[in-house]
Amino acid sequence: MSVLRFFAVAMIFACVSVAWMILGGAVWMRTESLSTDLEREMAQLVGPPEVRQVAPYVAEKPALARGQEGTRDVDSSAIAVDLKHEHRYKGLLWFSTFTAGFDATYGVECDKPLWLMFEMPGEIRRLDALEVLVDGQPVALSGAEKMSGRLGIPLTPGNRSVTVRYTTLGQNVWLYAPGWASSATTMTELRRFQLSVATDFREIDYPKGSSSPSQRAVQSGSGMKAQWQYASSMTGQPMGIAMLLVRVLLPRSDGPDDHHRGHPDALRADAGHRARQVVPSLQPSPV
Repeated sequence: MSVLRFFAVAMIFACVSVAWMILGGAVWMRTESLSTDLEREMAQLVGPPEVRQVAPYVAEKPALARGQEGTRDVDSSAIAVDLKHEHRYKGLLWFSTFTAGFDATYGVECDKPLWLMFEMPGEIRRLDALEVLVDGQPVALSGAEKMSGRLGIPLTPGNRSVTVRYTTLGQNVWLYAPGWASSATTMTELRRFQLSVATDFREIDYPKGSSSPSQRAVQSGSGMKAQWQYASSMTGQPMGIAMLLVRVLLPRSDGPDDHHRGHPDALRADAGHRARQVVPSLQPSPV
């Protein structure tokens, strides 16, 4: 190859590289400029980027806040959560969303009339099939209680069993916070505590600062199941699951040959494959 031809090829290569860099930069800038607005719209349509369910507490009066004199934690907790994942397309991005089915039974030993105070997750946009039972009997809830998201459940003396069920939507992370919602430094005693989270996907992770399951998560059907069990433990750490979230541009499924790409499993596999192409060291976190 002559020197002139070599420089010609090098010049063409340089020009094409610069053109691709400009195109990539333009797409990146457009995505970044829309990202904040798209995230805000998704929060309004689906729900917050983190759904955090705070543990209930027992109070002598419903007006008492957690931590005040006359309040305490429940005596036992058996919680089952079912997470169903779905990627949703908005603008140039795919967002990681989920439906959470919550089913919890709390044991309370009452030596006098008490109240179980249960607060729904903050900033959720949808609440379906809310049901409260005491010793298996339905409890009527007022519209004001449902709207406020703070349920006061009256309990008569004796060993009471309170069940709370509902379904809601969210994005990225689901958490269960024992004790205080906003502080991981305040220790809370968990007595006879069991939390089981089942997913319909296998690429699970644990949110930063959260507590790992009591044992390694196991496969369950097409997904995974993680469990936290404590006979008696002092902790301030939340427990939960983070969805695989890879913020890359995935092609939208417009053609007849691409209909399979809209399936959540296909999207997760494609997202993980593309991310590992960009960052070879990125691998799913061990469970």
